[in-house]
Amino acid sequence: MKVRGKTFVMMGENEGVPSLSFKSTKEEQFLLLQQEGYVKTPYIGQHGWVSMDKSSVPDWDELAVLIKEAYLLAAPKRLVKQVIEGA
Repeated sequence: MKVRGKTFVMMGENEGVPSLSFKSTKEEQFLLLQQEGYVKTPYIGQHGWVSMDKSSVPDWDELAVLIKEAYLLAAPKRLVKQVIEGA
């Protein structure tokens, strides 16, 4: 998924298992990696990207918040303002 050409979520398949990765700050990445269910995304994890651990059951409410935050990191200021004011 992209906003204005910038990727904020990547979905795919690895050995027949769906995968989901999303953009985050390095601080948020550090906190998420302390929890079960998240791993550092290969190759781009050093930039703050986090992936769902394929062996865990997702917390969909938490994931919705994380995806919104990923969008806000990638979106231009005008779109960020619209999302924040619309919330």
